[in-house]
Formats: sequence, C-alpha cells, structure tokens
Amino acid sequence: MPDLCAKVTAHADYFRTPIENFDAILLWVPTGNIGTFFVGQSFNGSEVNVEVLVGIGPAGGAAARLVRFPGVAGFNANIGLSQFDAVPGGEARGNFDVLLADQNGGAREMFGKFKATYCAGAEQAQLP
Repeated sequence: MPDLCAKVTAHADYFRTPIENFDAILLWVPTGNIGTFFVGQSFNGSEVNVEVLVGIGPAGGAAARLVRFPGVAGFNANIGLSQFDAVPGGEARGNFDVLLADQNGGAREMFGKFKATYCAGAEQAQLP
C-alpha cells in the first residue's frame, strides 16, 4: 500500500477506523526474537497471532467499517521470522503459514512471504 507509514503515522487509529479501503494481514511475534513461532504460543505474556483486516473507508456519507478475520491456533500454524531490524531503514522478513477463521467459523489457510520496512509511526498504531 503506497505511503502506509505516513498514513499510520498521521492516523494512529488507521486499523480501527479506516480512512480508505484496504486489506491487511497483521502478524504478531515476540519482540527481539528470530525463528519459527506457532500461532497461540505465549512468550512473556505476549501471544503469537495473526489477523486479517478488511477496511472499508467512508464513502457517500456511509461510516467506515472494519471486517476482522482472527487467527486460529493449532494445526502447526506458524510465522517464521528470519530478519527483524527495528531501526530507521531496517526491515523484517519472513514467511507465514497460518489459519484464519472465516465468517462461518471455518479455518482458512493463508501462506506466503513478507518483507516490511520499519516505520517509527507504526509503534503508536492502535490495533483492533
């Protein structure tokens, strides 16, 4: 998404109250660790998790909406983190093979690779 860092920096509630249409996958892993983590695993009070968000921005007088698809623990759903540099210009890289709950409660598999650039403004982002 173009200029996501600037948008999240300007709107800390970007992932709660969409200002535009978007699809996002949010991955949670323990801070300061590299490796493979299983969805549902807990590290010092922080749980490994995943969530897909569909943001529908306000249009034609309609209110913004957010649709959430939460992660499902089990079945070896995992997130692999091979690089995580939380400094200006730093990147996070890895892969994921996770399960998400659809609107009927069924589990749907999503997998892929990711690469993200560090964004200081995202540290203030309010997550759903």
